Amino acid sequence: MASSSITTRSQYLAQIFELVELILIHLPPHDLIRYQLVSPLWKAVIDASPYLQSHLFLRTLASVPNTSSPSVRLRTPKSRVLATLTNESAIPNPLLTPRFFSVSISWYKIPSLTITPAEFQRLQAMSDSSPTTATWRRMLPIQDERGFRLSFTPTESASVSFYCSGATTMGEVVDEMLHVRNITQTRERRWKENLRTVLENRAPARPTTAEESFLDPIPGARERIMRINAAMTRRMA
Repeated sequence: MASSSITTRSQYLAQIFELVELILIHLPPHDLIRYQLVSPLWKAVIDASPYLQSHLFLRTLASVPNTSSPSVRLRTPKSRVLATLTNESAIPNPLLTPRFFSVSISWYKIPSLTITPAEFQRLQAMSDSSPTTATWRRMLPIQDERGFRLSFTPTESASVSFYCSGATTMGEVVDEMLHVRNITQTRERRWKENLRTVLENRAPARPTTAEESFLDPIPGARERIMRINAAMTRRMA
């Protein structure tokens, strides 16, 4: 009879949302991802808790209630856990690093996120094989309200760096990288075509669409190439 009563009480305690939240928030993100499969309750708690969502890098720390004030942050056990996350330095996503990018953190400037060509290929393969609603696409690559600077190499002869806000998700990063890669490849192809035209002593082909005109590699490059070609023609005449 007593054991039955204890079992009933333990089952009741296991159904309390706040209690389950306080327990789960002490777990690392890798375990939280797996523990969503334990029970519907645990999954519901993880999906509904802003603290656990920020712990999984699915939500910015600035959007979590009571995390902006250190005095409020230290009043509850779960807030003390968050206090370790909201220090002055940036927090890289342990679920994505170091497989997909590396992070350089300095206290006096925004963090720098670097993606090598091999890492970019892995990200592209994962993006092609996963749906647009995949969890990793909704994750933040880094927790920092200041944002971060992304650097990667879209082609062998080009290196690109641009700023991303603190709320930029990994899916947005990958989509922007693929967009920049496509533009860079188109610009390099146009540049090589213009250079080949000059070497063959022929007039450069005029752009056929507004998009091709927009993708000229350097402003005014087409006019300069035409002037060089005209000068070479006069010398050979």
